[in-house]
Amino acid sequence: MSLKKIAYNCRLTVLDMIKQSNSGHIGGSMSCIDILVTLYHQIMRDDDRFILSKGHCAEALYAVLASKGILSQDMLSTFGQFDTALAAHPTKKAPSVAFATGALGHGLSVGVGMAIGNNSKVYVLMGDGELAEGSVWEAAMAAAKYKLNNLIAIVDRNNLQISGNTEDVMPLENLETKFKSFDWEVRKCSGHEPDEIVAVISEYHDKPIVIIANTVKGYGSEIMENKANWHHHIPDDAQYAQIKLDFMKKITELGGEELPITSISKRGESLIPAQPNKVSVRKAFTSTIENIAAANESIYMVCTDSRGSVTSTGFAEKFPDRFIEVGIAEQNALSIAAGLATTDKRVFACGPACFLTARGYEQIKVDVAYNQTNVKIIGVSAGVSYGPLGGTHTTLQDFASIRTLPNIEIFAPCDKVQAEFVTTYLATTNRPAYMRIGRGDVDQVYSTGEKFDIYKAKTLLDGTDITIIACGEMVYPALLAGHKLQSQGIYARVIDMFCLKPADTEAIINAAKETNAIVTVEEHSIFGGLGELVCGVVTGNHPVPVKVMGFPDEECKVGSSQELFEYYGLTPDGIVSECRKLVQS
Repeated sequence: MSLKKIAYNCRLTVLDMIKQSNSGHIGGSMSCIDILVTLYHQIMRDDDRFILSKGHCAEALYAVLASKGILSQDMLSTFGQFDTALAAHPTKKAPSVAFATGALGHGLSVGVGMAIGNNSKVYVLMGDGELAEGSVWEAAMAAAKYKLNNLIAIVDRNNLQISGNTEDVMPLENLETKFKSFDWEVRKCSGHEPDEIVAVISEYHDKPIVIIANTVKGYGSEIMENKANWHHHIPDDAQYAQIKLDFMKKITELGGEELPITSISKRGESLIPAQPNKVSVRKAFTSTIENIAAANESIYMVCTDSRGSVTSTGFAEKFPDRFIEVGIAEQNALSIAAGLATTDKRVFACGPACFLTARGYEQIKVDVAYNQTNVKIIGVSAGVSYGPLGGTHTTLQDFASIRTLPNIEIFAPCDKVQAEFVTTYLATTNRPAYMRIGRGDVDQVYSTGEKFDIYKAKTLLDGTDITIIACGEMVYPALLAGHKLQSQGIYARVIDMFCLKPADTEAIINAAKETNAIVTVEEHSIFGGLGELVCGVVTGNHPVPVKVMGFPDEECKVGSSQELFEYYGLTPDGIVSECRKLVQS
């Protein structure tokens, strides 16, 4: 069977995987499948290594591994299920995956290390958008220094990323000249022509080589082709039927029978399931900051190719001169924000919390906190909002790491009303701050017009038997648990600790003195967050039993946020159970 035909059969598999699991990155998967098929079916030997640096296209890799018989059909059918080995970014639990990926810009550096350590060939497939990450070019320098002619980098040059054309988001051209200046061999080919891919890789080279593979995002169906919004779009039923028909026509044109299409178990729930009567906290932030920016020309936003995740498209359109797009480059974004803030600007650096607070930690520490610049870091899709995408995309460490830094405040609003209040405060203060918000819609805890004191915790329910202290999206389930406990004759106090730094220690001490025990609830590791904050205050002032509820010291399961909350007991019933144990003891 021809490689092209195998590729179209893999496209059919990917289409079914994405449709039936309601998650995935369809556009980039379709652009790189021919490359993957050519590598796995013709080029790579058994001892070669492959790294999918553009890890968000894991479903394409899984489909190709299944076409080779490396990944069983039974395992493939688990894609999208809770605790699957086949997360939406590659994990080492999946057969033949040499390295877990998902945070962009890591793959080439890992490939350099592998190429130094053994004589076999190492192939690294990168997306073009991730070339904005500085670590890619650091790796390029190292590869040239060590003359790694066993390192083959391939750029999936489809010219599109989440926010649009790569040349608009962060210009890459002249890409060939850039790599040559780093002393790399550079070759170009069509990323949809297996013969061309084989030819350029097979030619002799005595230095590291990069293949710029020109591709089309969403390749194979006009519905998707060259459309940025298909980066991670889920086709509706009509689109699915048409795309499938387009692929089947291509297979027929290539001759012969198509391969069996894998049956994928339907998840029945998208990454962000529809939530009637609920409101998005991230949208509350962007609508509020847009209104403030209309009257205040000192408000700027720095974004990391994440305007969709942040919901900042409106800001970008209304204030294009004050919207700074740096592409997939969190460290750069934070340092640019810090520099911009020194020119009397009020800067909001926005992006996924998992990347801003981890990759950008040194910039937060030095450029924002240490220099006390007027930068507000807005980390969206925090906690396990990205749960189906795997461990690279969870944010369970941010409270712990940022709490240790002097000169920076931390906020975790629980709903729309509180987010609007905190955002308004952030736009008026000169202090560095971090605000953590989730992705999905949440229940409204507060009524419009509710008054807050920025540094004071909010008591939602009073009681004398036990206190529940929560923050962020855990406040609503904590409140439900409090009401349920009171209906059972256990009078629980419920406190919303939306400001974690500086924390309202008075509220914590009073809770310890006036109730018998404390339970803390957070969408964070049990280490270093709200729970340890409360324990530190209690032990130094009025010791009482404290139960810290959060994510334990283990690799987080793969699943939707609700599945993960259920599994780890972060639900009203789970909170009630822990409270009852403490009261009874």
